[in-house]
Amino acid sequence: WYTFFGKNIVFPKDLSPSEIFNVCQKCNVTHVYSVPLFWDSLAQNVVRKAELEGPKKAELLSKMIAFNTHKITAEEAGTASTSLALSIVQNQLLGKKVRYCISGGGYLSNETLNTINGIGYNLYNGFGMTEVGVTSVELSPMVEYRLKGSIGHPLHGVEYKLANTSALHPNEGELLIKSPTIHSLEIINGEFQKPLLEDGFLKTGDIACVDETGNYYLKGRIKDIIINENGENIYPDELEDYFKDIKGVTKVCVLGIKNGKNHHEDITCVIEINNDVSEDDLVLIKKQCDEINNSLSNEKRVKSFLISKVPLPLTASMKVKRFKVKELVEKNKDSFAKFGVKKKIKNFDGYKMEDVEPIIKEVRKIFAKILLLPCVKINDDDHWINDLGGDSMSYVELIGEINKAFDIQIPEDKYAILVNINDFVEEILILKNVEKTK
Repeated sequence: WYTFFGKNIVFPKDLSPSEIFNVCQKCNVTHVYSVPLFWDSLAQNVVRKAELEGPKKAELLSKMIAFNTHKITAEEAGTASTSLALSIVQNQLLGKKVRYCISGGGYLSNETLNTINGIGYNLYNGFGMTEVGVTSVELSPMVEYRLKGSIGHPLHGVEYKLANTSALHPNEGELLIKSPTIHSLEIINGEFQKPLLEDGFLKTGDIACVDETGNYYLKGRIKDIIINENGENIYPDELEDYFKDIKGVTKVCVLGIKNGKNHHEDITCVIEINNDVSEDDLVLIKKQCDEINNSLSNEKRVKSFLISKVPLPLTASMKVKRFKVKELVEKNKDSFAKFGVKKKIKNFDGYKMEDVEPIIKEVRKIFAKILLLPCVKINDDDHWINDLGGDSMSYVELIGEINKAFDIQIPEDKYAILVNINDFVEEILILKNVEKTK
């Protein structure tokens, strides 16, 4: 509707952070609307960059956020409270012209709200759907209210109500919307159909609660609720908040996997890691996951952590497709690895393992370097093309790197026959004339 006010709408050519930052600054953007994943990524990058620049920068950012969210005084914040310090941070992000930011399309974490508001960008939470448009936004100018994470009161002409079901707590319910802006027709299988309404209300599929002031809060999607062994409702979005800021972790997906022994679901956390994560980094990630998990109440603790070997599938709005991940976990467990589970090492008959293991480790590093994958995602029997996504050109590079690293010359008639780590290790043992045990 901003076009009715004579304002320009700017669309970035892609959704990369650098492009968005460039467009916002170049075009003097004042309002930024996006999905939670964008704001999560922005908040995460700000904090991580400060940490990489050292403890002083990290402390400065922490004080800046605390000051701008009214948790400490200007005296306590020191230089972090100055407009100069704020300008330095904003000039590296969306610029200094941004006055209003809205998040919509999913659950927004309190930590992200705190960080973005803390660096001087007024981030508000809202709610809307393609089927009905924007129906509510938190409008308070006071940061204390914005940090509560409310989606606000329904807009003029819009009515909200909660429909409770037996699966939900008494103070929660599915958010239903009545509005003159509800779509009149939809096309299903090539045919026009009217929307399914109950007494004029549209079902959203979202769980919400309302406080005594009439502000609404999103809890998650009905279809994503995990029912644990005690019958408690666990909301994946809330759990994901605890783990998403671990260094080296790019995406987190919490879901419930049916327990074969009974009818409840085990809480499972699937993580996607950076491709430059080393084995040592993985140990630290596991340690942080365990520490966070142990700090949670018993009913919320994760039963199993899985590392995805492939990028987690995303929707058009950049949210992880939880149902697709669940399907993968249940039907294709080879796409995931577990913390602390040692890779199965092939029995190379006649060779000492102390001779074999260093070769396996080095070959895996070469695979990882060329494929731009972390070692943890590469199993010894994974096929170069079918499992790891390599191709013929990168295979030639692989041969060259292995020849150079081990000072050997793999015969051309072995090309395309050697397709995994085990194959190459066996060939290296032969070419290096490694002595066999008797």
